[in-house]
Amino acid sequence: MSVDAPIAAPAPGVRAEAPALRRILLAVERLAWIAGIGAILAFLYVPITTLVAYSFNDSRSLSWPMSGFTLDWYRKLAANDQLIEAVWNSLYVATSATALTLVIGVMAAIVLDRVEFPGKGLFRKLVLLPIALPGIITGISMLTMFRLFGLNLSLETVIIGHATALLAVVVTQVYARLQRLPASYAEASADLGANGLQTFFLVTLPNIRSAVIGAGLGYATLRDWRRGRASMQPPGPEPRGNRAAVAGHQPGWLRVLDASSLAQACKLAPTLQQIQRESKLSPAAWTRDIAPAIARYLEFVQLMPASEAHHHAHVGGLAAHTIEVLSAALRLRNGTLLPSGRSAEEIDAQRDFWTYATILAALLHDVGKPMTDLRIELIDRPGGAPR
Repeated sequence: MSVDAPIAAPAPGVRAEAPALRRILLAVERLAWIAGIGAILAFLYVPITTLVAYSFNDSRSLSWPMSGFTLDWYRKLAANDQLIEAVWNSLYVATSATALTLVIGVMAAIVLDRVEFPGKGLFRKLVLLPIALPGIITGISMLTMFRLFGLNLSLETVIIGHATALLAVVVTQVYARLQRLPASYAEASADLGANGLQTFFLVTLPNIRSAVIGAGLGYATLRDWRRGRASMQPPGPEPRGNRAAVAGHQPGWLRVLDASSLAQACKLAPTLQQIQRESKLSPAAWTRDIAPAIARYLEFVQLMPASEAHHHAHVGGLAAHTIEVLSAALRLRNGTLLPSGRSAEEIDAQRDFWTYATILAALLHDVGKPMTDLRIELIDRPGGAPR
């Protein structure tokens, strides 16, 4: 006779622990997702937030803590007519190019999804070609086309350039969404008596709305990103405004300010006075050697070509930055005994030599950066051909 062994009853709380553990794991996973997304958003937007905060700083120096609160920069922004005009031009180009890209891109995606025609695969590849090619190739090609058709360069040509270059963003996203939309929706709409336009606006567009919005946002993002690397669109119209002619040069050259005028425009006079005090040079040595060197530098940086890639490429930016570096370098020099390890008599005898070296090194430390990525044209004589 066999006796069946009793089945052991589950320990109290075992079944209750499994759902509890699952809830804990789900909560941890949710927190991990939130932390990851928060880190990505912080990586993207904290630098922008920092720049916005520094726009209220009353000092040109990006140092922490900020020295004071001011709205002067925004008042100067509102008073800059050329900058305001540039902002409106940017809004006009961005809005028009986005609208044009969405209209053409949505229609092209619908054609690719609904219509079979010879060369369909080639057409898809041609749509992707402008974004795959280097920007300089697309820009030169469009410039050649505009010249061939006799079109003058303007904001409208910039709009066409942007729309053509990034049309692939809209076509690919909308086409992918249309591939997941059943064709029976359009057939049912036709069975109910709707024409083509009614079907598009009442059936198709609501179902692809998220893809259209995402394509528009993606277009704006890629447009700004690629503009940061290289300009893809053909050049726009020449900026309006009067340019002062420089004596001895052809009209159209920007006027070079003398050192005192640039120092006044950039509010460098207090810093220059502080530098003279920190140099501890005699008034005669300062007037004979250092003051002319700084004046020549302030005039020289205005002759350098501007570079969009350089973070001091704005009016007076490199000059103001260099003067700040010079002031900091002298403070560091005054806190250091040079040459190190030498006797007090030798250090005192060489004091001015090391001060001169510090000043000249600070003046020259950054002058090469704006020129490294540009082509320089030399003109031997007024009215002569550049080479």
